Amino acid sequence: DLARILYARSVYWFDSGRITVPEMAMDDLFLTTMATTQEDFEGAFKLLHEDLVSKKLIRPNPSGMKLNIHAVMPQNSTLVVRYKEMVVAAATLIQDSQLGFPGEKFYPGEIHELRQKYRYGVVELSNVVIDQAFKSHQLAFYHLFMKYSMNLCRKNLKSQALFVTINPVLQQYFETSCGF
Repeated sequence: DLARILYARSVYWFDSGRITVPEMAMDDLFLTTMATTQEDFEGAFKLLHEDLVSKKLIRPNPSGMKLNIHAVMPQNSTLVVRYKEMVVAAATLIQDSQLGFPGEKFYPGEIHELRQKYRYGVVELSNVVIDQAFKSHQLAFYHLFMKYSMNLCRKNLKSQALFVTINPVLQQYFETSCGF
């Protein structure tokens, strides 16, 4: 049951064995890791800012970065994909806390259900962003993040469930571009 993924309102369950890392991600020029350097964090927060501004979900910030409270909580992790040392994709792994999950704003019932089923160790994969130059490989990056996140959750976080919440405003976008 480890690492089942909740996709928004329609619940599609995938066993971890059915998600495979795409061929493109096996290129030695790609590295998926937890952000540890200032460059990693800045790259991730700049990508998020650019993505949200382009979708008209936020106004531009003079810093050129988007940072939220969940990204700086010590129990959470920022993941990055580097291509030739440049951050080209990022996401945040958010563990449950008193702040709750960002996705609860949109899907409180579904997330409450996950908490009831899995008493501890529920994790949200949030703020998944991909550099415009790699948008044609968007689904590959999602699968790469899922595979990496599931392994990280299983081995390091001892979590029982991993989910992704899709903002309802972007639901049609994800249905069209990613097929879910």
